Amino acid sequence: MKNVTYRSMMLVAAALAASVAPALAQGETRMKAEVPFAFRIGTTEYPAGSYVTSVNVTIGGTGILRLVNEATGEPRYAMATAPISTQSASSRPGEPRLMFRCAESECSLAQVWLGNSQPGVMFRPATAKSGETMKLAVVRLLPASAD
Repeated sequence: MKNVTYRSMMLVAAALAASVAPALAQGETRMKAEVPFAFRIGTTEYPAGSYVTSVNVTIGGTGILRLVNEATGEPRYAMATAPISTQSASSRPGEPRLMFRCAESECSLAQVWLGNSQPGVMFRPATAKSGETMKLAVVRLLPASAD
């Protein structure tokens, strides 16, 4: 019985890997951002700096953000919590940008918009501590040069 369960799990894992890999390999839009402040995505901290970013959407609709710090060349990945349609964008849905929610103590990535009528992706931003005010910070994304 254990052998059958193990085989079933391996088949499911192989099928999942086969379906996700092509979705991640589809044409991605690479954009560059100059982020002038330190920020968080989830529990991961990022220093201020120059980043090349892209978002890949899996077949299931989950957005995976890839951020490469240009100073270190280190890539990092973050999974979005939800997609956002271009119709629900609050202002200028076609403009590529990173949107941060900032409290007095820190900023966290809230949304990524790559433009070209592509849907945006949302991340779970930090919440303000008691007595802190929140503000929105927007960083423009520009086309990244090809490698």
